[in-house]
Amino acid sequence: MTNNITFRLLAFISFSACTPLLAQDIHFTQFKATPLTLNPAFTGMFNGAARVSALYRTNWKTEQTVYSTVDASFDMPVMILKNGSYFAAGGQISHAEGGYGYFNNVAYIGSAAYHQLFGRDSSGHHCSDLAFGIQGGYAQQWSNLTNDYFDNQPSPQMGIEPFINPYIKYYMVNAGISFSGTISQHLNYTLGLSANNLNRPVGPTTDVTYDQANTNLRYTGEAGVNWIVTNGFSIHPAIIYMEQSTFDNVIAGSEFQYKLTKHPNAIGNILSIFLGGWYRTGNTHMITAGTEAGRLRVGISVDFRSQDPDHERCLEVMVRYVAPGSKKSSHRKAIPCNRF
Repeated sequence: MTNNITFRLLAFISFSACTPLLAQDIHFTQFKATPLTLNPAFTGMFNGAARVSALYRTNWKTEQTVYSTVDASFDMPVMILKNGSYFAAGGQISHAEGGYGYFNNVAYIGSAAYHQLFGRDSSGHHCSDLAFGIQGGYAQQWSNLTNDYFDNQPSPQMGIEPFINPYIKYYMVNAGISFSGTISQHLNYTLGLSANNLNRPVGPTTDVTYDQANTNLRYTGEAGVNWIVTNGFSIHPAIIYMEQSTFDNVIAGSEFQYKLTKHPNAIGNILSIFLGGWYRTGNTHMITAGTEAGRLRVGISVDFRSQDPDHERCLEVMVRYVAPGSKKSSHRKAIPCNRF
């Protein structure tokens, strides 16, 4: 019984350390579905009137489910200036659950960005976008460390109370910058840099020093390219780097998209399929696949580790819809920014 209590206690600490700002983590394989998790500057970075995204992720081992996450976001341009530059706003809700509901984290994020457009291509469309974004949010993290959870053993006997706060509320502040540019009619790129936890929110422990209890700053860098190889085939490589304290993480790979129908003047009639391969540090391989029907995108992904004796797997399902905008908003940007 003592070993079971110790295991669950360590599981709570591990879950708490990984999820204080889970809604802002880059652990999503299909990060295209959750652009606000990468960088606040990506708020409103799309062609259309509004964007709605939802994603469900679960990872498990051979015999038990470990974690699950549900994420939903909404963003849209809210003010378009005469020169085409615009302000955008959005919001995000994320719920992470571990240990069959024993550990939970819910975050509510508000996001805003300003996009300064400049330069024009031969068609008169803007070809460069410099964006600044900021986010503010509120989160709740709690654990069901009750007597029932510890097999009716009162938690004070295990010395839990002085070290773990089973219910935590905290606020978060994030900021980011991005730049998108067009190299040619068939090639464009996006670069981004963001910083999370600017206000150093307090973590799950209470009986430690400030530096130990407060969440460290997290820095994330993003780079993506959209290359239209032919009228029906395109390649979208990307790389993401995240660093927090002594921990760093890299995701790199590419997505390949093929149009089954080609109607360049009627985006709602375009049907395409995509397939991607990605690698995450820690010998994690990721495969993504799905379809886009007009402005609706549906995808699925599977993660697996090449050297995992416990056969841990991850599954994600996502859906995204971009509502069509007015003629004015459709000329707001010529930069597709498909990867983000």
